[in-house]
Order: sequence, then structure tokens, then C-alpha cells
Amino acid sequence: MGSLATSPFLPTTNLLHECVNVHANNIKRLKTTLQREAGNEVPNESCTFTTLEILGAYVWRSRFIALKHNSDGKTAFCLAMGIRHLLNPPLPAGYYGNAFMSANAVLTGRDLNEWPLSRVEETWK
Repeated sequence: MGSLATSPFLPTTNLLHECVNVHANNIKRLKTTLQREAGNEVPNESCTFTTLEILGAYVWRSRFIALKHNSDGKTAFCLAMGIRHLLNPPLPAGYYGNAFMSANAVLTGRDLNEWPLSRVEETWK
């Protein structure tokens, strides 16, 4: 098992909360780029990459680079996803609890930086 990727900027108590608005045309451009990277010469509307997956991969890589993590360590991406709509049979009527699963991926920093973003995104599928 390798070491974790570390950053010279962490830990810190200077945390900021930011909201980012990603416009639909930027998402479409990212989807087109990832489709071409994955080998789809003619991008189409039935894209296999969801918006959440694309933005997750992009933010994961961008955060890794911004924090200057060491590329020999491992870095993780964790995402909790609601699965109510996927359950078959569906949850019983009146069930109001949580229904989610965790999607996780672990890569070395080198892979996260050097792989095409389409391959990074596929690590948690």
C-alpha cells in the first residue's frame, strides 16, 4: 500500500467556502472532450459521462494540482450517490430513510495528472 499524497498547504484552519456556477456550454465542451479522449470520434447526445462524473473528475484533478500534492502518493475521490431510483424492487411505500451508496476511486497522483480525464472518470464506474 503506498503513502497518501500530501500537500504543503494542509492542514490549515484557513478554509474558504466557494460556490461555482458552471455553465451548460462548458459542461457540453467537457463532455465532448472526454468523449473524444475515450475514442468516440463523433460525440453524441447519448454520452456515457454524466455531468456529475465529469465535474467530479475535473475538480479532483484541479484540487490535486492546486494543493501541490506529491505525485507519488495516493489520492482518493469519494462521492455519496442517491440510489432510490435504481432499486428494483423499489423501497416499500412509506420508507423515508436514506438510500445511497458510495462511489470511490483511488489513484496515485501521477496517474491523476497524466491519464486522460476520461480514464480518470472511469476509475469509479
